[in-house]
Amino acid sequence: MEQRKFWLTLLIVGLLFHGLASLALPLGYDTYLHASYVADGLDDGEADIEWGAVRSGTESSEPTSVSADGKWAVWHTLMAIVFTMFGISSTSLHLFGFVLSMVCLLGIYVLSKHVFNEDVALKITALSSIYPPFIRATGRAYQEVWIAFLVCVFFTFAVLAFRQLNAQRKWALYGGSFAIVPLLLLTKGMPWQWSLAVLPVYLLFEHEQARRRVQPYAPLLAYLMTVLILSQNGLGVTDFELFDWIFVLLFCGLYAWLMFVFLGMFVFSLKNGELESTPESTMLTFSWISMGWILCGWIAALWLVEANNSGHSLMQTFVDFRHNPRYLSLLIIPILWSFASRGQLPEFKTTSAFSFFILACLLSFNAFMIFGAEPQREMEVFGNHINESTSEDTTILFLHDGAFAMHEMYVLQFSLDTESDDGHVAYWRSTDSGWQTELSDCAVLGPTEWVIVSEHDDLYDVLNWTKVEVDSDVGWALYERPSSC
Repeated sequence: MEQRKFWLTLLIVGLLFHGLASLALPLGYDTYLHASYVADGLDDGEADIEWGAVRSGTESSEPTSVSADGKWAVWHTLMAIVFTMFGISSTSLHLFGFVLSMVCLLGIYVLSKHVFNEDVALKITALSSIYPPFIRATGRAYQEVWIAFLVCVFFTFAVLAFRQLNAQRKWALYGGSFAIVPLLLLTKGMPWQWSLAVLPVYLLFEHEQARRRVQPYAPLLAYLMTVLILSQNGLGVTDFELFDWIFVLLFCGLYAWLMFVFLGMFVFSLKNGELESTPESTMLTFSWISMGWILCGWIAALWLVEANNSGHSLMQTFVDFRHNPRYLSLLIIPILWSFASRGQLPEFKTTSAFSFFILACLLSFNAFMIFGAEPQREMEVFGNHINESTSEDTTILFLHDGAFAMHEMYVLQFSLDTESDDGHVAYWRSTDSGWQTELSDCAVLGPTEWVIVSEHDDLYDVLNWTKVEVDSDVGWALYERPSSC
């Protein structure tokens, strides 16, 4: 009874964290990007972003149209439903993040209870509710909780099929799990055809000896995924030095796996040798180990691609994209279910000092993440000001050297032109790109009326520009300039 009260209290605390995150955290960069796609699609039927590609591999941008091509069809459909019901706004996106997370956590509880029992469902849902990447996803309206729910649906069908003795029903249930895979891929912007690669897995589910023979080669999945992602971005394995590979692999292991899985999911408190494995638990263990290697390869490839595109060092790329291991969050269901299938989940007892310490660290981190965040991005402030100051289409120049320059641009666009029906134009330039010369050219940046700089110094104050007083962090500034054309 005391344990049930503890887990119920932990769940309530987790849900409160989700509510606070939706109020306090700023929306994520990718959320603004997807919102711009969806708003444009609702306006003219074609989901495009109109200020250029987010990752072009250059230090500048041109206002060209980039189509979504249906890559995020599932995620964009969910967002479009919310915009249709509540209007296109940042408030709707915050509501979207919170409501979707609550529905998904409820779904995880219901499905875990159906597959196991109420006690297991309460523990898994409570651990999921305090998992930092999920709380961050709620506040930033990201996809992690939704994806974890889809993974939960996938394994619900898979486990029920594994338990089923009737062959016809077994493969019907496996078919249900397979139907979830395209939804996952079309949430993350990947080709739905990749779902065909999952088909051989069902044969391995049914043959334990085959799984045991294949499992030692699971690390090859990381290599294959890395090669696939690199090739999609026009890169190859030989484009990076051996030191880069060693550095990335160490970061995946020591940071991603240790922090986001071993500690964050309380795997450290689950002892493999205490209870005997069951065929079902070995099937689930095989699944999350294979998925884990695939995700590690994907995360490593993303870091390498971002470093190549930005021209930054790997260390700087790790700092800029330190949250990429959040993709490992989709392992939380198969990992916890693999232990639940043999009757073992974390127990917080008076002797579990280290478990209580990690729990206290997680809760403290969640509180710091929420209460230490700025509720609004500077670009949103600038966009609102420009929108209120002009009734005509305007040209904007954004000077910035950071990795998220184009993401910042689409934060600006969403706040400036929420309905995506105006003709505002924006350009991004790095500070050493020679933008001063372009400002004198009417065919390029000459018509610029607003300039946003990320590193303020006296250089800009002597250019006959008017600095606009807005509520913004130190280091960011908005200038209005007379057009030279």
